[in-house]
Amino acid sequence: MSAPAVRTGVWFVGARGSVATTAVAGHAAVAAGLHPAIGMITETPPFADSGLPALGSLVFGGHDTADRPLPERAAALAAGGVLPHGLPAALHDELARADKEIRPGGPLPGDTRDDEELVTAFAADLEDFGRRNGLASTVVINVASTEPVLDPVDPRLPASSLYAAAALRAGCPYVNFTPSAGLRHPALRDAVADCGLPHTGRDGKTGQTLLRSVLAPMFVQRALSVRAWSGTNLLGGGDGAALADPGAAEAKNAGKERVLADVLGAAPEGEVHIDDVPALGDWKTAWDHIAFDGFLGTRMVLQTTWQGCDSALAAPLVLDLARLVARAHERGLTGPLPGLGFYAQDGMEYLDPMASRAFAVADHQIAHVYVRRPEDLTATREALQDLPGVERLLDDEGKKANGLDHPRSGELVAVADPDAWFTYYYWLDDARAPDFAQLVEIHRKPGYDPVELFLDPQDPYVRIRAATAVARKKLGLRYRMAVVPLDPSPIRGSHGRLPMSDEEGPLILCSTPHAFTGPVRATEVKSLLLELAGLH
Repeated sequence: MSAPAVRTGVWFVGARGSVATTAVAGHAAVAAGLHPAIGMITETPPFADSGLPALGSLVFGGHDTADRPLPERAAALAAGGVLPHGLPAALHDELARADKEIRPGGPLPGDTRDDEELVTAFAADLEDFGRRNGLASTVVINVASTEPVLDPVDPRLPASSLYAAAALRAGCPYVNFTPSAGLRHPALRDAVADCGLPHTGRDGKTGQTLLRSVLAPMFVQRALSVRAWSGTNLLGGGDGAALADPGAAEAKNAGKERVLADVLGAAPEGEVHIDDVPALGDWKTAWDHIAFDGFLGTRMVLQTTWQGCDSALAAPLVLDLARLVARAHERGLTGPLPGLGFYAQDGMEYLDPMASRAFAVADHQIAHVYVRRPEDLTATREALQDLPGVERLLDDEGKKANGLDHPRSGELVAVADPDAWFTYYYWLDDARAPDFAQLVEIHRKPGYDPVELFLDPQDPYVRIRAATAVARKKLGLRYRMAVVPLDPSPIRGSHGRLPMSDEEGPLILCSTPHAFTGPVRATEVKSLLLELAGLH
């Protein structure tokens, strides 16, 4: 007797929208062999033996405030050329089956339920979906319309964050395919840190943002100076209507601008305009105008025009993410999934202190370790105390004895061995090091980086890159000093810990006789210098 097939749930927020409808119809068409899996990375040979959920094992459901059934939505998309003619009729049963699993979303006008009641109701829908269908897990994916930028004084959670909170409560991994707040709302920080679930996403790159993320590195790698980058989007359908709201357009454009700022080092001049053109339906046209300087200041322009269907571009990515995140959940991975950095981070790892249960700020031979919850202190101490190079950990008593018991101190302070020092490197794979790791960047690195004193010996053109960056700086142009190695071994000395003897300690040389008569504590040096300068 064979074991029952393992089934995986895919729960769409915005389940009757164009993206979700296209994903459900596309999944059925590919699973039935009616169409090839074009655009689905998880159906390529490298993923053949990766243990992903089989396409045929996916079960669809979701939340939506709209009530038009999926078969009708699919027929409308086919009429607009998004889905192949005749496909909705051929897949009517599959679409109807998914539609039966869609539950009312909210909050709708007149809904008197508070946030807690809404989250409880949404989580109950998810749990019921998994129980009735015998699902191993359910991945929640937000593909709803973009929300306006968060209002910091609004006491209510936005809808995207209500659904995200419900996913955590129901024990479901979460993907945010939109720029909306979702799990990033400040009120959910503790819940996200404690959830023990994988999650990913902050909008999906499908059109203009995808092109920007590809073209911007080209300008950096060729040392070309981008003076301005402007763009226009013409789109209709539900996205066009939603982005006609200035607040929603602002949230969407923030992501497009963030791509350029992250890659170029600063946001160039120019804006992105989004125009709602209902006649375009689910199709859009994106135009970019890039003004840049070449050799000897020669001014040039690159223009791109992208015409496509967002739903058809997004649907295969959504199906890929559902399978990848489900597999991550099965393997016990938790927290953000940097390997799925399909948005602005370009697969890089970025420390999010506000979402971290514990993190360290390294300063040579001292590291302040901040622990969010007292119940995590013991586990944090056990994880650190036996690490090579750590001489001791200072708790409250140890910090007090060493003059480190100030309000900004970490819950623990790690002290290095005399011949060791702490790097700030928090990533495990240099291929995923953040973009600032090889820059001289004192503001974004969570700790002091003495390796900035060296040029990368693995880069044969490093001196040329450094000279070019200095020249661009002197000319008043944007520059990127990406010359720092990721190897800390050249550092042969350090400081920070207290000296083991007075002979090894620092000296104060002073021309004022009898300015002090004995040892001076490090915390007394500032007041001494001010007094000697007549400023105290």
